[in-house]
Amino acid sequence: MLHKWIVGGVLGLAVVFGGTAVDAGGSDAPWSGQVVAVYDGDTLLVRHGRAREMIRLHGVDAPEWEQRYGPSAGNFVANLLLYETVRVRPVVKDFYDRTVAVVELDDGRSLNELLLDRGYAWVYRSYVWGSLRYAYLDRERVARDDHRGLWHDANPTPPWRWRQWY
Repeated sequence: MLHKWIVGGVLGLAVVFGGTAVDAGGSDAPWSGQVVAVYDGDTLLVRHGRAREMIRLHGVDAPEWEQRYGPSAGNFVANLLLYETVRVRPVVKDFYDRTVAVVELDDGRSLNELLLDRGYAWVYRSYVWGSLRYAYLDRERVARDDHRGLWHDANPTPPWRWRQWY
């Protein structure tokens, strides 16, 4: 079942995302824009210039809207970034033509890392590599050890497994 979520006058759908990342060539330079919608904890709509671009956070997977902690993750991101300017560092284009990116707040903090730190996302192990993978795994482990966010539950269901059932 799809839930409609109106954020900032923009209709967002919390839909099941998945697919395979497709290399964008790594030639995309970082750019800045304003967050105009938050679809869920790991998917944003960012306006830069006259364009609007769907952004999927690189290397993290937040709970789906219908999952436990899904609304908490989405609301955390919306409260933090809706109508704020962010810096988008593209990594790849995915199967759905979304820009998969690291998103930085105006103070330089990474939204991707903040979600892990607060316990609102898992490391998306299939789609993050190298030193960033280890840094993300360390953040996830600390949040889990401190029982933050979704780690209040003894064995939370990761979204990639939840999507297989629904």
